[in-house]
Amino acid sequence: MPLQDAIEVFSKHESYASVSEEQRGAYQREYLALREYMTLGSESPEQQIYERFPGISCAYTDAAGREKLKYNGLADKENGIPVNGNTVFPACSISKFVTAMTVMKLEEQELLNIDEPVNRYLHQWKLLAADGKESDATIRSILTHTSGIVDGDDSFYGLRRNDHEVGLLDVLEGRTPYNKRRTVSEKQPGTEFEYSDAVVGFVSCDDFHAT
Repeated sequence: MPLQDAIEVFSKHESYASVSEEQRGAYQREYLALREYMTLGSESPEQQIYERFPGISCAYTDAAGREKLKYNGLADKENGIPVNGNTVFPACSISKFVTAMTVMKLEEQELLNIDEPVNRYLHQWKLLAADGKESDATIRSILTHTSGIVDGDDSFYGLRRNDHEVGLLDVLEGRTPYNKRRTVSEKQPGTEFEYSDAVVGFVSCDDFHAT
């Protein structure tokens, strides 16, 4: 399928098309930015994508069960450094898929209950409600983006070049160069869909304990 056609299909299935920009969240804004970028200039869509994403890598398992790694393009356009097996890429929302599978495996093993408040499994760090008290948001609501969490702009943006290293708790607490907003359940859990990148944070942090 041509790239432009793929974007059109995505647009038709986009559930936030009629929602205000403020409610769409960072994910929708990134999509709109990509769509706008694709319509500018005389370059082909493929060339425009290459200009924006000059290097890629792909890891997969083939039909024979062999692990494969392929990469192409540049990791550093300015210095002409190619992508190789040591190039680091942001995991982005692929981590949500892995996180969800891990959580459901723990549920299957009866090591946690996704319908219980996530704070039951958090000890050092707690998810707070808008009133400053512990939120009753469940793991299920976090996984389904209905926990009431509203991400700040760029709150889960990948580290830029020359940024100092930050930990996951720094991100959740809003102690990063690009986000000063603590992750809080601002709305009543279960009442509204709000896409959030914080879903990965709770289960991935060292503070999360399944028992």
